[in-house]
Amino acid sequence: MKTHALSRPLLTALSLAAALAFLPRDVGAQDQPTARPKTTSASAEPAPPGYDLEIIDGKLAGALKGRGLEATLGTVVDALRDRYTKANIVMSPGLAKLKISDLKLRAGHLADELEAIRVASGSKFDWMGPGSAAPNMPPGSSVQPVDSTTGLPIAVAPSMLDTGLFVLREPAPTPETTRTVEAFNIDPYLRWLREKQDPKEAQDRREQEVEKRLEELMKIVAETLQSLKQGSSVEYPKFQFHRGANLLIVTGTRDAVEVARKVVNALPGQTDFGSSGGGGGGGGGRSFGGVGGPGMSPEAQEAFRQRYGLARPGAPGPAPAPAAPPAPIPPR
Repeated sequence: MKTHALSRPLLTALSLAAALAFLPRDVGAQDQPTARPKTTSASAEPAPPGYDLEIIDGKLAGALKGRGLEATLGTVVDALRDRYTKANIVMSPGLAKLKISDLKLRAGHLADELEAIRVASGSKFDWMGPGSAAPNMPPGSSVQPVDSTTGLPIAVAPSMLDTGLFVLREPAPTPETTRTVEAFNIDPYLRWLREKQDPKEAQDRREQEVEKRLEELMKIVAETLQSLKQGSSVEYPKFQFHRGANLLIVTGTRDAVEVARKVVNALPGQTDFGSSGGGGGGGGGRSFGGVGGPGMSPEAQEAFRQRYGLARPGAPGPAPAPAAPPAPIPPR
């Protein structure tokens, strides 16, 4: 009986241990906060890739070398040299200061970027790569192989678009870009201007008025040319005024010189001078009265005619020489 009484507590302890063994292990951790898995928003999109070449407000932007500098062809080419280490890029003298307008390009090839930069410059330079068939043509286009099975040209290897020598030169001259020079004699306009001034004014005051009128003339030519070239780049002409000869020298493209000619011909005092006889190139380039220049005295005109054997305007020409008598008929 005593042995049975002692075994009862032992059975109770074993039953309790078995019950604890079947309980879940995280019963004691139910009060702890459970960590929520991190979820990504379904609307989140990957950030777009940056631009490989970016010019904003006339300055280099993005991660380019020289960020913040003026976007000239020289600074842009320096940035391309750092990116395309297997290519050599050379420029003709005078192209480094060529301005490039705003531009945004994603990663591509050197040949593609040079063509885009050329367009952004207003086509003011040409480039050639290794094996280009012509200016602004892809490298290898002059010797592009042909597939014998299809007869179609084989595409140029992408590596050729980024390696080798790339040369940047000034574009070939065209009738629109060829520069020319013309001299305009604006003495009639200056004499008309002096007649409108008060003769009692000081000499320096009258000279200041002449300078002001010349600046207005140059401004009119520039604004007219800008209106003519709407939506395209404008190359303004250069002016030089030689006071001793009263000559206005205009240097620029054919269109710029033509605009200057029309404006000079429309100036007060130039109408009669430009419409008078004689040939030549436009207002100020024609002779006055057929002889000499404007303001020439009658005595000087007569001396000029005698020196070069010219007849007076309206005077009858020299009498024709008498006809020679017919030769005698030889006897038969």
